Amino acid sequence: MDGQTERRIKDFLEKIPSGVKVVAATKCRSIELVSECPAHGIFAAGENRVQELLSKYQPVEGLEWHFIGQLQTNKVKYILDKVSLIQSLDRVSLADKLEEVKTICWCGKKAAFNARFDGQGRGVKEGEQVVLGANDQYIGLCRKHWMAGDLGPDFHPEDLL
Repeated sequence: MDGQTERRIKDFLEKIPSGVKVVAATKCRSIELVSECPAHGIFAAGENRVQELLSKYQPVEGLEWHFIGQLQTNKVKYILDKVSLIQSLDRVSLADKLEEVKTICWCGKKAAFNARFDGQGRGVKEGEQVVLGANDQYIGLCRKHWMAGDLGPDFHPEDLL
């Protein structure tokens, strides 16, 4: 990065209120140049095309990647593990693709069910469907353990008190 660019970045960052995150658009920039961003006070890089992001993506210490363009549904799977933020969605069907948060059951299988449990550590399958603000009363389980109500050998209800 040349001296003039460094000065412009420094001057720009000094004018920005604290708490504002600057995202450097990386369009037409090399990964070598992008990887210098954290050294100059810019800790987020954004790309607006999936192919471009994939061609230059590499983990850079102190730098998070954002997707800043219109995302096509069929390309979501290619960037989910690479970006920390998708800045815009233009349809609900796309949001549905992003909802899954991968969770693992205590046995190591994919947790496809959220099991709610009571104060004694028993699984609750009747009554209210959702208890708002009670994240400590849910555990992710695979189908087999959800059906059995088995919260796992390391689950101790007394630890909840």
